[in-house]
Amino acid sequence: MSRWISVVGSIALFVFLIFGIDEIALTAETKKSTHTVRCEAVDEQLEKELEPILEMLIEEDVDRLTERVNELIATDLLEDEKNRIESADCLAEVYENHNILVKVNGYHSLLTFAIQMKEKEDVQFEEISFSTDGDSLLQIEGVLKGTDEKVFIDHDLPIFPKDDYSTKEEQKEAEENPFMLAITEGVASSAQAFLQNPIEGFMQFVDGFFMDEAEEKQKRKIDKSINAARVFTFNFSVIRYGADKWEPLTMVEYYPSNTSYAIFDRAAQVHEELPDYWYPKEEIERGDWNEVVAYYNKHETDMMDFDYDLYMYIVANDYKPDDFEEIIEKVKEHHPEGNAAGGSK
Repeated sequence: MSRWISVVGSIALFVFLIFGIDEIALTAETKKSTHTVRCEAVDEQLEKELEPILEMLIEEDVDRLTERVNELIATDLLEDEKNRIESADCLAEVYENHNILVKVNGYHSLLTFAIQMKEKEDVQFEEISFSTDGDSLLQIEGVLKGTDEKVFIDHDLPIFPKDDYSTKEEQKEAEENPFMLAITEGVASSAQAFLQNPIEGFMQFVDGFFMDEAEEKQKRKIDKSINAARVFTFNFSVIRYGADKWEPLTMVEYYPSNTSYAIFDRAAQVHEELPDYWYPKEEIERGDWNEVVAYYNKHETDMMDFDYDLYMYIVANDYKPDDFEEIIEKVKEHHPEGNAAGGSK
């Protein structure tokens, strides 16, 4: 009998070794973090190409930086550099060091601006400067050659807005009739200019109105960007360029933090159980963070309405892994048909 038990045990062990290990490997593969999956394509060649760039950024060698960006502009290699730097956070020295990551993201924002400008005209930089506030806030200033124009890039701004620009009613009134509202509010302060030289005074007033309106639009865009970044703890850059005083260029670029990747991992976990749940898989895997933010901006209310506890499990960091099983069972009980909204698209 003991020999028979031994034989059966051996067969069971053999079966486990043949099939069980594969199953374990499969399970491990399905549980790879979103950061790991996104970085699988990074090879030694790319790492070597990133080395001199990281060295330049870490040392804040602005002379080399200015020379490099100008050369990239002149040789139409900006896109290649931008694609290269987008993989820098796959390196442990970058991913695990916020100070370096901030500089990498700031450089990416500078390249994004240069690409935008290159589409309109040939540009070169006279000077590019870096300034940092501890390991969080990075400010980049670029002076364009042959002009007095500057680009300002603020990266990793505070998550919460500093200013309460106006109430919803005031914003609505301004949007419905902004020009007349500005004239009404500005008559007293502008009366002297009108009286001295009516035409010149009026033109100065109109010019000032549009500049103020453009500045207000910038502030609202920044405010909206802060709110968009807050839920998924994205870092972000605000890029400001004022060559056109009435319509200055304002761009926003988003970058995930370590916490963002943890959120994506939980979102992937939910998506595995509910294949139609809202999850921008392709955008995350290719690192298109502006599209990821746009996607979640569009569907955040849908996610909360579908099941608030499930939404909070994804975005909050105070849930335990064991909580997921209880939450997902409740969701499946309340939504036996799955996600009727077809959220994944």
